[in-house]
Amino acid sequence: MTSSDQDLLAQIRKGNQAAFGQLVEKYKSYSFTVALRIVHSREDAEEIAQDVFVKIYHMLHTFQGASSFKTWLYAITYRTAIDYTRRNRKHQHDSLDPGLSLSDPAQQHNPGQDHLKQMLHALLARLKPADAALITFFYLEDLSIREISEITGMGSNNIKTRLFRLREQLRHTLENDYQLKLNDLL
Repeated sequence: MTSSDQDLLAQIRKGNQAAFGQLVEKYKSYSFTVALRIVHSREDAEEIAQDVFVKIYHMLHTFQGASSFKTWLYAITYRTAIDYTRRNRKHQHDSLDPGLSLSDPAQQHNPGQDHLKQMLHALLARLKPADAALITFFYLEDLSIREISEITGMGSNNIKTRLFRLREQLRHTLENDYQLKLNDLL
């Protein structure tokens, strides 16, 4: 945890509302991004991110600093978003749809970096929420297996196994249906 985070948390615990506003401003995009990868709706992700910061405000006294504040935030966001998907069945996704049109055929053979990211995000939207979160944490947020374990409550071996299977699932979809190599994206 950075000293600026420690300072902000100390100020918040003393009742400084402006410090909490600074904390929200600093981390709101992190919470929103994780929620969006899980629920696939901007409006729902915004609602979840707001709920997360309300929870953080009320639970701040329980944060002891064993992990970074960012990891703690990710854990609360992850659980809140997963709970949201369970309550709102409209967000349940099947496995990757081979008929998904991610781009026009002309772009598939020479895609730009932005297009590749769009394709990855479209593929993530087809995954189960918890699976999309794992890919997001590991590849898009560059979190370690240990950090992901702290966030999700899964064991390290389980995370490694699931990431391997998800990579294989994505590789199969990209290579067979879209004639791309997974390494182009990740």
